Amino acid sequence: MSRLGFLKSPNALAPTIVLSRPINVTFSGATLLSRFWLFISIPALILSVVLLIKTVVHLLHTVRGSVVATVPIRAEQQVVFNGGGSFTLSWEAPLHARRGVSINKALPMGLGYTLTRLDPPYAVPLFYTRTQVHVDSFTRSRSQLISFAIPNAGPYVLRISGIDPSVDYRNFAVVLARPIGFTLVLHIFAILVLAFASIGSLVFTMLLIGGKV
Repeated sequence: MSRLGFLKSPNALAPTIVLSRPINVTFSGATLLSRFWLFISIPALILSVVLLIKTVVHLLHTVRGSVVATVPIRAEQQVVFNGGGSFTLSWEAPLHARRGVSINKALPMGLGYTLTRLDPPYAVPLFYTRTQVHVDSFTRSRSQLISFAIPNAGPYVLRISGIDPSVDYRNFAVVLARPIGFTLVLHIFAILVLAFASIGSLVFTMLLIGGKV
């Protein structure tokens, strides 16, 4: 602590304060280095969290935007495509219902699918996928079953065979969508990288604040 001396001057009415030892404020090299890393880790944490949220939101928009039609389980119904190209047929169900579902040789629930163009008549070739692509939300699960390509836009007839009259299909649906397999993989990879970056930045920042680094 500094020692203070009080000197009285004959010509002064108030006491004069004299510092007998100057006060020096210094920071160690470790403290300056910790502050330097804080200026880096905190913005990195904020940036990674913002990018993670934006990536998840973009993924949800991509999945929803790829859907052409969601139709119930019916023996026959018309579906209108706005353009030609590649598409997928998926089986959508409650999240818990996906357990035990397999597409080895028997399709889920024993259903078969055919797609036919109305004018001029054309039977669209359907190719059953060997590897299922699952897209899950909090309550629903979507499993890709079939890939196909149509030559042009227009009305098509989707026929589903093997429907059991004693089964309640109200919670199930068929989803026709544009393929997003590669885009889905890229989004999942980006989400994993950003999640690890966010966790790492948070842990490093807490260690810096706690003086552990």
